[in-house]
Amino acid sequence: MRQNGAALLVTLALIGLLTVILVAFLSFTTEQQSVSSLSAISEQNQLAAAYASRLVIHDLQNEIKAGSRNITPDPPESPPILYPANPKASVPAQACKHPIAPSNLLKQSAFKVSFFPAETLPTASAAPSGVAIETSVYPNSQTHPPSSRASSVSSLVPALGGRFIPASRWNAPALLPRKLAQSSSDLSPANSGFFAAQFQNEPWSWSPPDWILIQSDGTTPSTWSTSHRWQPLSPQSVHHRFAFQLYDIGGLLDLNVAGCDPSLSKSGKAARRGSLGLCDLTQLGFTPDAISELIQWRNGATLQESDTPPFGDRYMNML
Repeated sequence: MRQNGAALLVTLALIGLLTVILVAFLSFTTEQQSVSSLSAISEQNQLAAAYASRLVIHDLQNEIKAGSRNITPDPPESPPILYPANPKASVPAQACKHPIAPSNLLKQSAFKVSFFPAETLPTASAAPSGVAIETSVYPNSQTHPPSSRASSVSSLVPALGGRFIPASRWNAPALLPRKLAQSSSDLSPANSGFFAAQFQNEPWSWSPPDWILIQSDGTTPSTWSTSHRWQPLSPQSVHHRFAFQLYDIGGLLDLNVAGCDPSLSKSGKAARRGSLGLCDLTQLGFTPDAISELIQWRNGATLQESDTPPFGDRYMNML
């Protein structure tokens, strides 16, 4: 009886040990499966984001090619040279939801809005030099047609899970005019306004961009149908979406280096310009006091140095 009891205890102990091992194995396997699944989803999202970027870059390249004429390179094996067909084609066209958008907003993903217009310029005669002038802004638009990828669904419309992109998030770069221009924290964009300076009577409008849908086969349908619902191995299943805005930031100043104290301008020391650090920020609406405070905060260490040659001014010496 004692031997039978000992054998039973050993058997129960082994069963308990095997149970603990089995539970630990299943727990570890489940955890690893979850980690693997999250890793796969993350990889899919990264690939989709890279593909979306390539689509936008491809559309920009198409616009360049559509508005260019080829020049035979010399030597022939050199890369092809694209020369603007006319001055209007040398800059990107504005293509947004509203015909007149904020001036620095170049393009949006917008329903039924082409990436660039295939319009034509008024017929022009030959230039005085005898060189013919292209009458079409995009003479190669048939070979490189503009895309219109966006769906009719705004990025403000919540998904089934309730997620959406609010208008304020679209102004995270702070490149759109704001509703509360004096606020340092609220970046909510204004939906309308008027151009400054000579275009005071010209109103502009802004609305959030629309979603671009990506199917499993890489195409971007602009209309939704039941065939786009998720189905395993279906090339028409929509698995990702994206929206975009493109800006012209060529006229912006970098406040990490731009601007100088107004006293330099008054003394004539900044008259030679030639440096971003000598630009006159009062032309942008900054008050002299605000500029002085910016320089004191940004260039505090420089302003603690002594005035020594060659310029006799600490800030000029730094530049």
